[in-house]
Amino acid sequence: MTQSFALRFLNSFVTVIKKTKEPEADIGKTLSLEEIEDKARETEREMEKSKLPEDVSGWERAVITAPNNSEIWLRYSAFHIASGEIEKSRMVMDRALKTIHFREEDDRLNIWKARLNLEALYGDKESLQVFELILR
Repeated sequence: MTQSFALRFLNSFVTVIKKTKEPEADIGKTLSLEEIEDKARETEREMEKSKLPEDVSGWERAVITAPNNSEIWLRYSAFHIASGEIEKSRMVMDRALKTIHFREEDDRLNIWKARLNLEALYGDKESLQVFELILR
């Protein structure tokens, strides 16, 4: 009974959001829990994108407020890549690996994957040698 109440509440919330965005689309449609969660995640991403920091100090505040969030660290790193500052991007990723708690395996793995991709795209012999040493 509690779950059905929660689903009705969330459905009404999603319906209100839809009415403000798309007035005639699927009014009154009952959504599954997965659809509700997907809509909520999509809305959160849209809100986050609109609030992205525009300078280094803003990014520093963002990583301080959510130190275990790999998405924020990777966006901060992408900010440096877009500015052509590849070395600073490396430093941000290295800092993320030191900062993210060891129990946050998925977030750490995201950083490692991004770091490897960064080296594959922009790396030189010296930076690739660092990874060869790690693999040994």
